[in-house]
Amino acid sequence: MFTCSICNETFIGIHQGSTFTTQCGHVFHHQCVMTWLERSQTCPHCRSPVSENKLVKLFLQFDPNAQVSWDRKTDEEINKLKEQLKALKEKESHHASSIYDLQLQLNLASTASKKSKEFIDKLQNEFENQIKKNCEIAANLKVINEEYNALETEKKQLKLKYLEQKTEVQSLQKNLYNLQSANSVIIDKLKSEIADLKSEKVNFQSRRDNVENTDIDQPCTSKMSIETENAILLQKTKTEYYGHDPCLIISAKQFLSGCVFLIIELHVEHESKMCNDITKSKLDIIAHGGLVEQLYSDRITHIICLTQKHHIVEQGIKDGKRCVTDFWLRDIITRKKMIPPWLAHHFPLPYSINNHLPCKNFKIAIVNFDLNEYYRIKTMIELVSGVITEEITNADIIVSMKLEGELVEKSIIDRVVNVQWINDVFFGKKIDLNKPGCLKYKQFDLCNPFIVNYDMVSHLMEAWKTPLFFYKRVYDLTSSPDHSTQFKKQKSISENSKSINLIDDEVNDNDVVITYIKTTPKSKPSVMFSGFSTGDKEILKMMLHLVGGTVASNLFQPTHLVMNKPKTSLEFFICLPTVRYVVNENWLRDSHTDLRFLDERAYLIQNLQDKHMGLCNVPAILDNYKRHQLFRRLSFFITPGITYPPVHRLEEIISSAGGIVEKTRRSLKSIQETPAFSYFIISCPEDHYLCNDLSDIHNVVYLPEFITCSLLAQKILTHKFTMDMTAQN
Repeated sequence: MFTCSICNETFIGIHQGSTFTTQCGHVFHHQCVMTWLERSQTCPHCRSPVSENKLVKLFLQFDPNAQVSWDRKTDEEINKLKEQLKALKEKESHHASSIYDLQLQLNLASTASKKSKEFIDKLQNEFENQIKKNCEIAANLKVINEEYNALETEKKQLKLKYLEQKTEVQSLQKNLYNLQSANSVIIDKLKSEIADLKSEKVNFQSRRDNVENTDIDQPCTSKMSIETENAILLQKTKTEYYGHDPCLIISAKQFLSGCVFLIIELHVEHESKMCNDITKSKLDIIAHGGLVEQLYSDRITHIICLTQKHHIVEQGIKDGKRCVTDFWLRDIITRKKMIPPWLAHHFPLPYSINNHLPCKNFKIAIVNFDLNEYYRIKTMIELVSGVITEEITNADIIVSMKLEGELVEKSIIDRVVNVQWINDVFFGKKIDLNKPGCLKYKQFDLCNPFIVNYDMVSHLMEAWKTPLFFYKRVYDLTSSPDHSTQFKKQKSISENSKSINLIDDEVNDNDVVITYIKTTPKSKPSVMFSGFSTGDKEILKMMLHLVGGTVASNLFQPTHLVMNKPKTSLEFFICLPTVRYVVNENWLRDSHTDLRFLDERAYLIQNLQDKHMGLCNVPAILDNYKRHQLFRRLSFFITPGITYPPVHRLEEIISSAGGIVEKTRRSLKSIQETPAFSYFIISCPEDHYLCNDLSDIHNVVYLPEFITCSLLAQKILTHKFTMDMTAQN
């Protein structure tokens, strides 16, 4: 069976007469070979030369009844080839599409390339222009540098002139400070003389009034009743002071109505009686219509205390509370009337109790007074730590009502003073105790020898300028037996409440005492400095005086500690128990610029570095309101060989925290009998020979760091900084 090499079809009967062959012997269909020759003149099978003229027609004989047997495998191959052909055509179509897309991308890239070239040419032109501008700028910069050098030279000359002028200003500031110091001394002296003259004027007027009101036949007496004393006292003062509102009518049984007390300290001979005396005072207050609170609040009207140095009392003075002693409370309970304080010991001391009192170990005799007056003066002397003596010849000072008898002798008369001397000492006036030569203290014909100069306690009397008053219904409640229970149900009414007629208006059960207390202005800062050179310290002091502050003269006065380095120092430890703010020097400089004291919160020193305790949080330490009592009831002995802190500084640090420094060391037996952790010896390795007998006793001998680190930790570090006596031996 033959097949056409062009179309690959079998020659069957239908192809008779249409079959041709070439000279090379290959057979083709006539139509197939003619179509081929149009394309090529070679044999499609063997590529031999072929032409239409040389084709030979064949006549093949086929059996028409014969069936062509097809090879099934050949059909499958044909189908596969057709499918492959179809796939190739599809690929060709896909490639044609891809070629078209690539052609488009090529055109776009060509366009972008042209634009990029144009942009590059533009940048090239701009770059060339910028180079020209840079050349111009370089030329201008050279000119500016020359001008700058000239200005720098002029600046140096001006700086030299500034330093010269600064030196002159500092010199002028020092001169100004010296002048101000001298003026302040003169002013203080003049104020003292004015106060003496005022006192003499009051005494003269009181004597004149006494003479006018006394019958001619009746001799004038130097003593007056207490009621007359109080009347003269209130009449002669320029400023009027009040208890309750004068318009109110209050019975003697309920004369403390409207008063809310806070009891902080009482004067007792033995601490064992403290609780009983406090309870008795509370009962007396409640029995006469008053109230007693346990905590400080705006409701408080009166604070019972002994010293102005207590932190609550200091806050109360700022808030305009009436700060008095329990002596005043006893006296007004005796009189059954609310009266402003009229005797010196009615006011709290300006000193800390048991610390640096002015008359410590000072012998004072009391003569020519009746029994009540004697005990009154004795109490005042004991409060300032004086020693009462009965022997006039051995007394350092003699307080007398009259100048008579043996007091007139030359050896004694210089030491005799009147009650005004102890009043001034009690109020904190700085006087020479050994030379009481002031004329004020030598007047023994005073109508009222116990008269108080309110100018010396003006900050305490400020609260008495405004009277207390309350609603009538509240008075009715306090008059009932269970008024203390009913008062707990009352609510406070603010100071800004609308005024109400006290007599006629109805008051509901929610109304309670309204007290109008005038708030005193913020006290002037008392500043201590730490870490400054002498020159800087003098300049800061001058700034402080110009703004209106004072420099602390002792360790109990400072309210502010100004430091220039965030490190602990001796000054920091000394004033830590009492100081309120630890600030940097910018607070004082900015306050000087603003001519007023600025808020301290923006200038607080938060952390201080300590050699032994590391970084310490200062606000956390100052938040402990009992830090001035850290060493309370503890006794210390300091050996003389300690170099840092110096012994006298260490004594000040211990005293400011409430401790007691003993001058001599206790015996071994006494130390063994002393309760544990109540007696401490502060020593150093160089003084170990002073403590050799204590080698068998533990937790008694400590290094100086024990004091400072306990202050920073605000607790007694008994387990640290002990001195090993066995190693020293």
